[in-house]
Amino acid sequence: MKWQFVVCDPSKCVGCEICELACSISKEKSLNNLYSRIHTVHLENVGEPISSMSITCHHCKDPVCVKVCPREALSQDERTGVITVNTDFEAKQSCHVPCGWCMASCEFGALILNPKFSMAAVCDLCPDDRVDGEPPCVRACPKDALSLATTDEVVKKTESKTSKDILEEHEKAREDSKTFYEKFGYMPMPPTKVIKKK
Repeated sequence: MKWQFVVCDPSKCVGCEICELACSISKEKSLNNLYSRIHTVHLENVGEPISSMSITCHHCKDPVCVKVCPREALSQDERTGVITVNTDFEAKQSCHVPCGWCMASCEFGALILNPKFSMAAVCDLCPDDRVDGEPPCVRACPKDALSLATTDEVVKKTESKTSKDILEEHEKAREDSKTFYEKFGYMPMPPTKVIKKK
């Protein structure tokens, strides 16, 4: 079974962020983008229209976020590739001062800090909230820009210049904001063994 994740076609995405609201309602019963496990990024070039693309967990093979967690709070399902956060009481207690390492290490910027629990949160493809096999974010997209796909299918879908531009811009913004985590009291990342982009 090939692992799937939610992929966005930027040629269809209009940046409406409805996927974010659908996610926050499904996961936290709250109409609040801060709870969303999917995020819309926008790329604006002078003289060109704004391009948008929604990004969520890619369920990487051998994920860096799982490796860098000092509390072993993240794990990956070997069958589906879905990364989950241990939310039992003991894990919550240890994460009251979150380190943010998983968020800083993700090259897609896919993990969030759940403001309600001060713990990391990540897309789990909503196994209990699917209709016809589709998670809420995919169902809610008014332009059919989102779909479930395998890595092979994603490679084909992200070959466009727009996709590459958006992902490069997003990565630059993340690099520039790495100190964001430390400003908010997270532990600084260790000298990393984080996988670098090829």
